[in-house]
This record gives sequence, C-alpha cells and structure tokens, in this order.
Amino acid sequence: MAENLVFSKLRERMLKEPLMDIYYWKQKHEVDFIVKRGKNFEEIIQAGISKRFFGIKRCTVMTGEYEDEEMVDGVRVLN
Repeated sequence: MAENLVFSKLRERMLKEPLMDIYYWKQKHEVDFIVKRGKNFEEIIQAGISKRFFGIKRCTVMTGEYEDEEMVDGVRVLN
C-alpha cells in the first residue's frame, strides 16, 4: 500500500523531470526506490506506513551506516 502511493508520486515527478528514472533494488538488502537523474543516483526511498496509522508514539528508522541519531518530526532516525 505505501509503496504504491510513493510510486504514484514518483511517476508524477518523472513526468516533470525527463532525466529522472526510478529503480527497485534487491540483493543482500532491499530498497523500495532508487531515484536517478541523468547518470547520478540521488535518493533512496524506503516506503512504510506512518506511525500514526498504528496509533503509536515511537518510530525508529535505521540505516546501514549508523553514525548519528536525530529526531525528525517525532521519528528517531539512526543514520
């Protein structure tokens, strides 16, 4: 469900940006979307359901290169 919504929004962006492409990645790990503009990969997007959907107050997002921790809109991000 979340992936479909994100894909729809990315398709809208692609119509406005002809050099933009989107990809899915799965080898050892999975990434929902990788955004490429021209020859450069610029963004990765991991789609998910909002913490508000479940009525919970705590959400943690982790990346593979943990170096720091920050709070973004009530979400703890480890990156």
